[in-house]
Amino acid sequence: MTCQEFQHHHLYAFIDGTLNAQDGAESEHHLNHCAHCRAAVEDISRVEEQLRAVWQQEPVPEALWRRIQAQLDRPVFDTPATETKRRAIPWPWLAAVAAMMILVFSVIQLGSLLPSAANRQARLLSVPVDDLHTFVVSQRALDVADTGPASLRKWFRTRVSFSPPVLPGQVEKAKLVGGRLCHFLNRRVASFMYKTEGRYISVFVMPREGLTLPSGEGVDLHHAQATVHEVQGYTHLIWSQTDLLYSFVSDLPQDRIMQMAQAIAQAGWVDRRRET
Repeated sequence: MTCQEFQHHHLYAFIDGTLNAQDGAESEHHLNHCAHCRAAVEDISRVEEQLRAVWQQEPVPEALWRRIQAQLDRPVFDTPATETKRRAIPWPWLAAVAAMMILVFSVIQLGSLLPSAANRQARLLSVPVDDLHTFVVSQRALDVADTGPASLRKWFRTRVSFSPPVLPGQVEKAKLVGGRLCHFLNRRVASFMYKTEGRYISVFVMPREGLTLPSGEGVDLHHAQATVHEVQGYTHLIWSQTDLLYSFVSDLPQDRIMQMAQAIAQAGWVDRRRET
């Protein structure tokens, strides 16, 4: 099961506990090996729990009940030729109205449930590293095994909401081997995968809207200022260019990582300038 299959077809049913035995087992297996899908399940489950808590704590306004009772008591005429009929409003509809009204009255409280900038920055630091580590340990297959930069960009274009850059087919000794479609922080991510000396290098590319770079040691890249972080034995560089944000993760020696990141940043900048 791929991330796309789980998130498009099984995610909410898994949270609700309505999957059949086979789909449930496959989803459990996928989640055991996929950090970013686990994070999606945790995020949605947490927000649903908080919403339920808010609705339970928020009293239903008396005016709403009066309005519902008035609807129940009001006669409805089908046509002038027919006699008066009393129609009972379906209770599911009434429950939906009540829930919507409670949601409106609770909007200020719900604002506090939205992910904070600090939370997004923490996830921006950890998820790409967890994702690469999980990919290596689980020995999962790439979503697409394609070494052609242009054809790989074409594959991504039909699956993400932005135009991914054409990244180099080779950077230093690392060769482009394919890509994966990922999802976190409410956006689809193009993950370009390189490999050298048996090691994978992950380059996440995503829209930068709504994201702020975590603070850290700064390094100059091509028309970009990156922050460098050491996370669980991996070096993680994060930078933004034009409308995109890049996340570069590797466990190679840091001097080689800097050279590769410089080449990736240059290719991304040139590609964006060409498109504009």
